Amino acid sequence: MVEQTNEKYYGFTSDLIFEWVMEDDENSLQILRAILPELNIVKIHRPETQHEIKFPDQQRGVQFDVLIEDDKHRLYEVEMQVENNEDIGKRLRYYQSTLDAEALIKGTVGFSTLKETYVICLCAFDPFKKGKRRYVIRDHDDEDLTTEIDTGATKVVVNAKGTHGKITRDLEAIINVMNEQPDPGNRLAQRLRREIDVYNRDHERRRKLMNYEMRLQEKWENGVKVGVAKGLAKGEVKGKVEGTLSTVTKVIESMKDAGDSDKEIFNFARKVSDGKISDEKLRSMIANS
Repeated sequence: MVEQTNEKYYGFTSDLIFEWVMEDDENSLQILRAILPELNIVKIHRPETQHEIKFPDQQRGVQFDVLIEDDKHRLYEVEMQVENNEDIGKRLRYYQSTLDAEALIKGTVGFSTLKETYVICLCAFDPFKKGKRRYVIRDHDDEDLTTEIDTGATKVVVNAKGTHGKITRDLEAIINVMNEQPDPGNRLAQRLRREIDVYNRDHERRRKLMNYEMRLQEKWENGVKVGVAKGLAKGEVKGKVEGTLSTVTKVIESMKDAGDSDKEIFNFARKVSDGKISDEKLRSMIANS
């Protein structure tokens, strides 16, 4: 760990730290192996952060945190989730549908040629409140769990607050790193910690981290101020909703002009809307703005 100072320490769950760690081929490979040991992953191709999927009728696409393909052409989309917005199911559905849509755009012919996919969310909270450290979710019959529908799509949720469930020693180490807990007996934990420490010590990286954090905070505060002002001016529920819609539209346009990712835009637009605009509506506004 870095020496104790008054400076903020940016851990693995920080957006930029997570992206930088996952840019390294060996880090990505070891993390995937730890999460999905049953797949016996040997090699990965093109580990890519902030991968953009662009649809024909859109100027901008949808950005994933990390998109990876292995030597058996299985796709892995890996996301870090820090805030619990009670929407993990819809998020998983959205990520999965976007992966499939990209395959169709690129000319995949026939359902049998769709790639096997794994949407993985590393969560700093327990979205299902069951206490498991790893949730593996597939489609099955409600009355007979042994009847599984082979869709080729698997969702995996890693719960950093979990207390039970069989997982690999390396996944336990990853969870410890997420929680900033010491794990001197594990090589992967030590590797990740050393790398994160280097990023925290590097002046240029710290500048990027601080600027990124400051920019998002300023946009959030400005969005809230404008939204409140417009809402109060209307003096009615309808007026507040209209004011919120106008504010969110301006926030989206501003963040797109600044080059922010769709994920960043969605997260802050969601906060500004304060539940007055549905997630589906927000995603549509972002895609079409």
